Amino acid sequence: MDAKLSLGMDDLMRLILQLPEKQRALLRTWLNREKQVPATDVEALLLAAPTMSDAQVERYKEIRAALDKWR
Repeated sequence: MDAKLSLGMDDLMRLILQLPEKQRALLRTWLNREKQVPATDVEALLLAAPTMSDAQVERYKEIRAALDKWR
């Protein structure tokens, strides 16, 4: 049998603060067990992203200059 409980964030925080320090430390450890994305993965993602060619950069500069002139 499963029981579901619906608590607001404030209620949940109050309950957590009532826990003894050892149980809060266990909870902290449990919450931090999820792996976070290492910086190297983000760096690899950015390095693998598409880049503009020299021709595209020049075209962008032309368009940007035209827009600046138009304003």
